[in-house]
Amino acid sequence: MSAGLETLIVDSYARLCAARLDPRAHEQAGQDMQALWNEVEALGLPGLLTDYDGELERPEPTALAIAQATGYHCVPLPVVENMLARALLRQAGLEAPAGMLALGIVRDAELVETAGQAPLLQGHATVPWARHASHLVLAVQARQGEHVLLLAANAPGLAIEHRHNLAHEPRDRLRFEGVQCLAQAALADCVEATSLETARYRAALMTGAAESALDMTVAYVNARSQFGKPLGKFQAVQQSLAVFAGEVTSALSACSLAFATSAPDWRTIAIAKMRADVAASVGCNAAHQAHGAIGVTAEYPLHLRTRRLWSWRTEDGSGASWARRLGRDFIAHGADALWPAVTGLR
Repeated sequence: MSAGLETLIVDSYARLCAARLDPRAHEQAGQDMQALWNEVEALGLPGLLTDYDGELERPEPTALAIAQATGYHCVPLPVVENMLARALLRQAGLEAPAGMLALGIVRDAELVETAGQAPLLQGHATVPWARHASHLVLAVQARQGEHVLLLAANAPGLAIEHRHNLAHEPRDRLRFEGVQCLAQAALADCVEATSLETARYRAALMTGAAESALDMTVAYVNARSQFGKPLGKFQAVQQSLAVFAGEVTSALSACSLAFATSAPDWRTIAIAKMRADVAASVGCNAAHQAHGAIGVTAEYPLHLRTRRLWSWRTEDGSGASWARRLGRDFIAHGADALWPAVTGLR
């Protein structure tokens, strides 16, 4: 039952993406987000991590496949963010509202207590997709401790400055000036846990986009000819794409390791993000070299993959920052414990 349901969910989503997000329809889908979002909701994807108790043995492998498909098809929606937002609300014992949610982390915030009412939030943060959401789900680090807050996206005192990353995905800057919470719950370590989850799913998105760029490039070099034979027959092109394929395979394997447990393990997440970053760097170079001038045109869909990969490399911790954290941890174990610490990650 579990395996059959997982296949049904993933296949249904893949068919939706293939039908609605071909290169010609992608820009239109970005302008008509609500219609596409309604179809995503109809598949039950926002509640994938919370609504399938007893039906999926573990929702994480299915969520990994959905995240990778989202990256592969460059879906212009916060599918992953909504899964994580609803999971965070559930963990905090709060009810999730209907509609699209935006998930963010607020550090160095201030919660102002009010008599007989929910606290007021003071602070600022960058929250992806906030302009499109009906509600905000925030993991907040404040003087009073760590809390999960639910806010209305149109609440008084909330200012949203529209910003975006290199791929033109919304990365809005929010300022909270006495914004009243709709619901709140104390939840220890929710900021770190949310940071780990967003990094884990960012790596999954990146592996999907990298695999898509690889498939697109392989198809192009096999169809395009120069000097009387397909580009894919030239040894230099074959070598470049072989390296690209190897890095994608390594990143996919690292992501599978990061999703092997329900609770996020920061060490395996660090490795997944590091490998995804390498695959993105190597892959974007190889893909654009193989495509030549057409690869940088707005009409050709390669940029939908590569601009996301360039943007996502720096989001939720760069590969270099995760490598430093992992290296410091290995050093702290001492020389005698280094090898067991490395092999124990398996």
